[in-house]
Amino acid sequence: MLSEYSDKIRAQRGIGNHYGKKYYGRTDGLEKKQKRQEAAYSVWRQALKTNGYQMYYWTNEGLAAEVDFVIQKEGKIVPIEVKSGENTHARSLKHYQKLYEPELVIRISEKNFGYEEGVFTLPLYAVFYI
Repeated sequence: MLSEYSDKIRAQRGIGNHYGKKYYGRTDGLEKKQKRQEAAYSVWRQALKTNGYQMYYWTNEGLAAEVDFVIQKEGKIVPIEVKSGENTHARSLKHYQKLYEPELVIRISEKNFGYEEGVFTLPLYAVFYI
Protein backbone atom coordinates (compact mmCIF):
# COMPACT_ATOMS: atom_id res chain seq x y z
CA MET A 1 0.00 0.00 0.00
CA LEU A 2 2.82 2.40 0.83
CA SER A 3 4.35 2.05 -2.63
CA GLU A 4 0.95 2.78 -4.20
CA TYR A 5 0.70 6.06 -2.27
CA SER A 6 4.37 6.85 -2.87
CA ASP A 7 3.66 6.57 -6.59
CA LYS A 8 0.64 8.85 -6.13
CA ILE A 9 2.79 11.39 -4.30
CA ARG A 10 5.48 11.27 -6.99
CA ALA A 11 2.87 11.69 -9.70
CA GLN A 12 1.95 15.11 -8.34
CA ARG A 13 3.89 17.78 -10.16
CA GLY A 14 6.93 19.00 -8.29
CA ILE A 15 7.17 16.29 -5.63
CA GLY A 16 10.70 15.57 -4.46
CA ASN A 17 12.39 13.42 -1.86
CA HIS A 18 14.00 15.01 1.22
CA TYR A 19 16.93 12.60 1.28
CA GLY A 20 18.81 14.59 -1.35
CA LYS A 21 18.33 17.99 0.28
CA LYS A 22 21.48 19.31 1.89
CA TYR A 23 20.35 22.47 3.67
CA TYR A 24 19.08 20.78 6.83
CA GLY A 25 21.27 21.51 9.81
CA ARG A 26 23.40 24.09 7.96
CA THR A 27 23.59 27.30 9.98
CA ASP A 28 26.87 28.95 9.00
CA GLY A 29 26.40 32.39 7.46
CA LEU A 30 22.61 32.44 7.90
CA GLU A 31 20.64 35.21 9.54
CA LYS A 32 19.05 34.55 12.95
CA LYS A 33 15.57 34.06 11.46
CA GLN A 34 16.89 31.60 8.88
CA LYS A 35 18.79 29.69 11.56
CA ARG A 36 15.61 29.35 13.61
CA GLN A 37 13.74 28.11 10.53
CA GLU A 38 16.49 25.61 9.70
CA ALA A 39 16.45 24.33 13.29
CA ALA A 40 12.67 23.84 13.16
CA TYR A 41 12.95 21.98 9.82
CA SER A 42 15.70 19.76 11.22
CA VAL A 43 13.70 18.87 14.33
CA TRP A 44 10.57 18.05 12.35
CA ARG A 45 12.48 16.16 9.68
CA GLN A 46 14.11 13.98 12.33
CA ALA A 47 10.81 13.47 14.16
CA LEU A 48 9.01 12.39 10.99
CA LYS A 49 11.87 10.07 10.10
CA THR A 50 11.87 8.58 13.62
CA ASN A 51 8.12 7.95 13.34
CA GLY A 52 8.72 5.97 10.14
CA TYR A 53 7.43 8.43 7.55
CA GLN A 54 8.91 8.74 4.09
CA MET A 55 9.33 12.45 3.57
CA TYR A 56 8.74 14.37 0.40
CA TYR A 57 8.34 18.03 -0.41
CA TRP A 58 6.27 19.78 -3.09
CA THR A 59 7.34 22.63 -5.31
CA ASN A 60 5.77 24.66 -8.07
CA GLU A 61 8.54 26.72 -9.60
CA GLY A 62 6.18 28.80 -11.73
CA LEU A 63 4.59 30.21 -8.58
CA ALA A 64 7.73 30.02 -6.41
CA ALA A 65 5.73 27.79 -4.04
CA GLU A 66 7.02 25.00 -1.81
CA VAL A 67 5.43 22.83 0.88
CA ASP A 68 8.05 21.70 3.40
CA PHE A 69 6.89 18.10 3.91
CA VAL A 70 4.43 15.78 2.20
CA ILE A 71 3.84 12.45 3.96
CA GLN A 72 1.42 9.54 3.82
CA LYS A 73 -0.59 9.10 7.04
CA GLU A 74 -3.27 6.42 7.37
CA GLY A 75 -3.60 6.14 3.60
CA LYS A 76 -3.88 9.90 3.05
CA ILE A 77 -1.41 12.32 1.53
CA VAL A 78 -0.74 15.07 4.07
CA PRO A 79 1.06 18.35 3.34
CA ILE A 80 2.93 19.87 6.30
CA GLU A 81 4.26 23.43 6.44
CA VAL A 82 6.72 24.41 9.18
CA LYS A 83 6.76 28.05 10.34
CA SER A 84 9.31 28.87 13.03
CA GLY A 85 8.05 32.36 13.88
CA GLU A 86 4.80 34.11 14.65
CA ASN A 87 4.16 34.74 10.94
CA THR A 88 2.08 31.76 9.87
CA HIS A 89 1.02 32.94 6.43
CA ALA A 90 1.43 29.88 4.27
CA ARG A 91 0.73 30.97 0.70
CA SER A 92 2.31 27.80 -0.72
CA LEU A 93 0.21 25.58 1.54
CA LYS A 94 -2.98 27.37 0.46
CA HIS A 95 -2.00 26.93 -3.18
CA TYR A 96 -1.41 23.21 -2.60
CA GLN A 97 -4.82 22.98 -0.90
CA LYS A 98 -6.56 24.51 -3.91
CA LEU A 99 -4.79 22.24 -6.39
CA TYR A 100 -5.11 18.87 -4.62
CA GLU A 101 -7.84 19.30 -1.96
CA PRO A 102 -6.18 17.06 0.66
CA GLU A 103 -8.36 15.83 3.53
CA LEU A 104 -5.74 16.74 6.13
CA VAL A 105 -3.43 19.79 6.09
CA ILE A 106 -1.00 20.59 8.91
CA ARG A 107 0.84 23.79 9.77
CA ILE A 108 3.52 23.69 12.46
CA SER A 109 4.24 27.01 14.19
CA GLU A 110 4.82 28.79 17.49
CA LYS A 111 1.07 29.24 17.81
CA ASN A 112 -1.09 26.96 19.94
CA PHE A 113 -3.30 24.12 18.69
CA GLY A 114 -6.01 25.31 16.33
CA TYR A 115 -8.03 24.80 13.17
CA GLU A 116 -8.64 27.54 10.62
CA GLU A 117 -9.54 27.51 6.91
CA GLY A 118 -9.08 23.74 6.65
CA VAL A 119 -5.64 23.76 8.27
CA PHE A 120 -4.77 22.13 11.58
CA THR A 121 -2.16 24.13 13.50
CA LEU A 122 0.19 22.30 15.83
CA PRO A 123 2.76 23.98 18.08
CA LEU A 124 6.43 23.29 17.34
CA TYR A 125 6.74 21.03 20.40
CA ALA A 126 3.83 18.74 19.42
CA VAL A 127 5.69 16.36 17.12
CA PHE A 128 4.15 13.38 18.89
CA TYR A 129 0.74 14.19 17.33
CA ILE A 130 1.87 13.22 13.84
